[in-house]
Amino acid sequence: MDQTRGKETPRYQQALCFGRDDDTIDLEAVAPFRRNVRIGPHRTSVRIEPAFWAGLQKIARLEETSVHQIVTDVEASRPPELTRACALRVFVVSYFQNLAS
Repeated sequence: MDQTRGKETPRYQQALCFGRDDDTIDLEAVAPFRRNVRIGPHRTSVRIEPAFWAGLQKIARLEETSVHQIVTDVEASRPPELTRACALRVFVVSYFQNLAS
C-alpha cells in the first residue's frame, strides 16, 4: 500500500522493474535469448525475451499442452507479414488480454 496516498499501489507498477533490484538494468533478465522449439516434426529456434518465454510456458500449463504445440499452432496461423518471434509475442499478449477481460 502506498502510505503517502492512502491507497494500494497499482499492480502494473510491479512490471516496471525491468529485472532490476536497484538502479541498474539486469540485461540477462530482459534480453532476448534463443530456444529450440519444434514446429510439427521440424526443429528450429526462436529468439524472444524471457518474459515471453515465461508467458508461453504459463499458457502451456493453463491449456494443458506443450510450448511446442503452441508454437506450431501460432506458426500455422501466422500472417506472412509477421516474423515468427513477433507472432509469438503478439499471441502471448493477446492471450493474457483475453484472459483479463
